[in-house]
Amino acid sequence: MSAGAPLGRVIRACDAAQWDAKGRRIPIPALATYRVQQQSSGAPAIIFDRDGVLNVHCGYVYRKGDFQWTSGALDALRWLTGAGVEVFIATNQGGIGRGVYDEFAFRSLTSWMLETCSGKAAQVRAVYYCPHHPDAVIPEFRGPCHCRKPEPGQLEAAIVDHSLARDRVWFVGDSDVDMEAGRRAGVRTARYTGGSLLDLVKRLPVGFSA
Repeated sequence: MSAGAPLGRVIRACDAAQWDAKGRRIPIPALATYRVQQQSSGAPAIIFDRDGVLNVHCGYVYRKGDFQWTSGALDALRWLTGAGVEVFIATNQGGIGRGVYDEFAFRSLTSWMLETCSGKAAQVRAVYYCPHHPDAVIPEFRGPCHCRKPEPGQLEAAIVDHSLARDRVWFVGDSDVDMEAGRRAGVRTARYTGGSLLDLVKRLPVGFSA
C-alpha cells in the first residue's frame, strides 16, 4: 500500500482503511495492538504535530493569513527530505467538530501548506487528522475517537499505511497529549519547546537507530 501512496496525501485518520500484509482489513481500534512483522520502507521517519510545532499556535488556525511557520520549520522539513527521512503530520482538528471551520477549509489550508513545502524542496508524505471533539456541535464528530490524540490512531495509521518500522519513527510534538500519543503508539518522542525546529531535528540520533 505504501508504494502507491502519493506525496502530500490528506487523510481523515478515523476513516483510513488499514490493511495488513495478507490483505485483511484492520479495524482502527485494533491497530494499537497490531505488532506482526511488517515490511519496512527502509527509511527513518518523523511524524510532526502541526499546531505549536510547524506553525505558531494562536487559537484555531484554518486560514492562510493566520498561519505562521515556527522558527526553522521549513528548514527542518527541507533538511529531513534531503537526508532521506520520510515526513508525516498528525494533527487534532477539533475545530471542525466544534463548527469553527469545516473540512474544506482545513484541506484548503493544508494544500497550500504542502505546496509551500514542495516549493522549498521539502516533501511531506501524508497528513493525518482527526475532526472529533468531546464538545463537538456536529453529531458525527462528537465523542471519543481512537484517532484524537492522546489516542494513537493517527500515528498507527501512518505506520501501517507506509510500512514504517516503529524503532525508526519519532513523533515530535509540543504537549503532554502528543507525548502520550507517541508512547501509546510505541514510537520515540521529542518535545518542541520553542527555538529552531531545525536544531531540534538535527539533535535526534543519526539514522534514528535504537
